[in-house]
Amino acid sequence: MIRHAADLPPERRDNIRGGNGAGFAKTYLANGDMHGVAFVTEMTLEPGTDIGLHRHHRDEELYVVPQGHGTGLLDGERFAAGPGDAWLCKAGHEHGVVASAAEPLRFLAVLSAPFDATSSSAGR
Repeated sequence: MIRHAADLPPERRDNIRGGNGAGFAKTYLANGDMHGVAFVTEMTLEPGTDIGLHRHHRDEELYVVPQGHGTGLLDGERFAAGPGDAWLCKAGHEHGVVASAAEPLRFLAVLSAPFDATSSSAGR
């Protein structure tokens, strides 16, 4: 399977997870494309846009930032996020992200397929 960014039209998404503003998604892998992965999506958030704080119950999500700056949210902690930064939201925990008001924020979101959360580790 080969995916070229030029072949993936960005899909506009408004008010993601109850957040404010607009984001654009390029989905590289969808559910069923790779064992254990629900999706791999490149998200670009417009300046000042946020993905609302949300909990993962039976899956885990990794954010990796290649470009832009913002504020990461993980279990009540707020932290600066920029190029090269990543954070993992484990099952049972909550996270979100806010793009800087000065520039778009681009990050890769990798979501695991749902699993039995009782067998996952409780750490973050």
